[in-house]
Amino acid sequence: CRGPPKSVEILSSNFSSNFISISAQNTTFCGLTPSKYVYCWGMVYNKGNSTGQQICRGQNQCDWDSIDVGRTHICGSSNNITYCWGPTYEPKQVASNLSQVSVGDTFLCGLTPSNLFCCKDLTTDNAVVCRNTSTPFVTLAAGSGDNVCAVDKNQNLYCGSW
Repeated sequence: CRGPPKSVEILSSNFSSNFISISAQNTTFCGLTPSKYVYCWGMVYNKGNSTGQQICRGQNQCDWDSIDVGRTHICGSSNNITYCWGPTYEPKQVASNLSQVSVGDTFLCGLTPSNLFCCKDLTTDNAVVCRNTSTPFVTLAAGSGDNVCAVDKNQNLYCGSW
């Protein structure tokens, strides 16, 4: 961090739920509640109200396990299925069997149930590509541009370009 924020604005007051995780990128902000609901602000989500836009995957499918905001996409996981969406389209399935999904500028990465580190280009319909290593990964993070990092169970840090 480069110091305190230049300005802070209350986006939602008296919100009916606490957030267990939040994610932000550029002008988009999303939060995940303990009841597994996702609310987003910014881009096209604000629509003049202070409650945020609730995000669902079709009619009444509003439960999420995780959420992450990238530069051009927002992605969330529910029951090991990953969905992504943007300002002009609704959530659509882009991958399965990934957890701890992290979104970069135009890609997402996640861990498989066997803790393989896998990524997918969100600008194409190409398949998910996994890095085959003998040591399982425990966490990962995608950054701006095409940068991504992961930590294996031995606490080794791997970083590189997607």
